[in-house]
Amino acid sequence: MTSGGRGVSRYHASAAALVSSPEDLEKARNNKPFGSFEEVAPRIKEALSNDPKGTQAFIDTHMEEFLRQHYPHLEESHVGFEIDFSITGGTDDEQEAKRFDELTAANVRIGLSNQANQVLKPAYANFQTLRSQLRHLRGLDLLSASTMLPDSCLPTFLVTAPVWYVAGRGKPLTNTTGTNGAPDKFSMHMAERLGTLRLADWYQVWNRRSRPFTAYQGDVIPPHLLQTIERLQGELDYLVIATPFHDVAAREWQAPAPKRMIDPYLLGFSEALPECFFFLGRWSNTGVFPLASEMMAQGMNCLREQLPRVKAAFRDSVTWAAPKSVDLKGWGTRDGKHIQAAVEGAIKAFDELNLVPWLSEGRPQRRLLNPVG
Repeated sequence: MTSGGRGVSRYHASAAALVSSPEDLEKARNNKPFGSFEEVAPRIKEALSNDPKGTQAFIDTHMEEFLRQHYPHLEESHVGFEIDFSITGGTDDEQEAKRFDELTAANVRIGLSNQANQVLKPAYANFQTLRSQLRHLRGLDLLSASTMLPDSCLPTFLVTAPVWYVAGRGKPLTNTTGTNGAPDKFSMHMAERLGTLRLADWYQVWNRRSRPFTAYQGDVIPPHLLQTIERLQGELDYLVIATPFHDVAAREWQAPAPKRMIDPYLLGFSEALPECFFFLGRWSNTGVFPLASEMMAQGMNCLREQLPRVKAAFRDSVTWAAPKSVDLKGWGTRDGKHIQAAVEGAIKAFDELNLVPWLSEGRPQRRLLNPVG
């Protein structure tokens, strides 16, 4: 999470000159954009330092416990046979699936079709998907205590690198930027995962409709990350290139483009895992933290300087993804005044050195089944 790379690289050396406002840079530093990591990082460090058998053995053991906690109703005492919760494989998954089919068929025979089809089958299907994804990540040496992060860290990535490019499982998304149809599937997924209307607003101001991977043009993707993307596109539900390319959003607002910041992140998401996401790498290989303040400052300065254009871009009512606690179907209509007020509120919170807590206010405290907790 912190590095494994080259420290502050030559790639970063000129980044400070890209920041349009020294005043906003100072505010960004005082906003502490990575404050949400302060609770997570010590747990990771302690967990790894207390692991007597090595990092991989620790992860294997605790990931198995993680799955058991996540799917307690699939324990042998409930289903009558042993489900393999390990991420190392080695068991006959086909035989396991056959036994599970026999279990659901027995429920149907005694009249419990709803139990079989609406409870047991979806739970086992989600379990199979998540287990497969975790095994695949392990096989690529991408599963560790520092790559699987709680969703409480997501707002930090959204304020530092808010312009996203998304690939769905095995295929790119359709680029619907600028249309006013129903929100795309990933926008709805993110709104529900983020949990507050403020965070959903923030995501969609920068990403009116989720951009596909095919639209990405920017920093050259390093070969090892190209390989990671190729290997994971058919596994994780979504892969995201999270960028500080504020100029892309500015052009969509029909506003002058600011100087482009550098160094995107690669993130991964599983629909079967709503409490956590995967930090899969960074272009500079320097970890999460370098340039965070510069990236945040450039984005906030762009919003501040182009506020009239942003307001004009969202003048009319639009279809908008929202948490289901706000809109039961996951989206609804938001008028321009709501979105304009959301942008002004974010700028005010940033000036008050409180942006991430303000965006996250009221966020549901999901029970975190963390493998390093």
